[in-house]
Amino acid sequence: MVPERHWSDRWPLRALVLFSASIVLWLVLNLLPVGIAQLAAVIKHGYGYARSLAFYDGVVAFQWLRLPGDLAFLAGGTIVLVDLLAKLRRRRAATVAEGEELMPAVSTISTQA
Repeated sequence: MVPERHWSDRWPLRALVLFSASIVLWLVLNLLPVGIAQLAAVIKHGYGYARSLAFYDGVVAFQWLRLPGDLAFLAGGTIVLVDLLAKLRRRRAATVAEGEELMPAVSTISTQA
């Protein structure tokens, strides 16, 4: 168990925001523009061309625009990892206060009405 004074949800929430921002960045900067260009290529040249390397050589800039989303995702993952390691380092054995009883790990469910 991690002592309450060392527990904070601030960093995991920041990581969640970064994960969400990375998805938005991927959609707006990479997937949507390439998808529109690929749809136009399918209509104009056919499906084979739109899936070929010749098509992807024409959208290299959009492939590089994926980088901000990748970096945001990497930052979020790093935050989660650092926060987890910090909490694991500060953990202590679970204890029961004097006079308290241990609760069963699995509660029994009564089927009587």
